[in-house]
Amino acid sequence: LLYEIELADGSTVRVTPEHPFLTINGWKKAENLSPDDYVAVPRKR
Repeated sequence: LLYEIELADGSTVRVTPEHPFLTINGWKKAENLSPDDYVAVPRKR
């Protein structure tokens, strides 16, 4: 099972439900993210 997460810039990532994301409120598993969560992403070079 993979989740496809769409980011604000339109890009997507596919991750397992347990994949951790850093949000404003701390770490959350992908399965616990909601559409209004902000997640940290690496800067593009």
